[in-house]
Amino acid sequence: MDGLFNSKDKLTAKRVTARTVCWLNVDKPTKQTIIHHAGCKWEVHKTETTYKGIGEILRDGGWLQFDSEREAVEHSTSNYPAYAIKHCLNCS
Repeated sequence: MDGLFNSKDKLTAKRVTARTVCWLNVDKPTKQTIIHHAGCKWEVHKTETTYKGIGEILRDGGWLQFDSEREAVEHSTSNYPAYAIKHCLNCS
């Protein structure tokens, strides 16, 4: 990123990067993955439980962080091909 932006643009680039972070909610019981963008009410209030992890997949699923929606979709398609991919209605 250095060298590509002037100092004023670095602040903008950081803000854009923060907005592009998204989370993939893998829900094994319902066989679906849901994409949430940073700041979504579901993403902000996610909690780790005994059976659903943050940053890891447990028995019932988990929340995985990605740098872009494209990466989240690719991960879902590759690792959970039988699962429906949905986009959160609150942040889409």
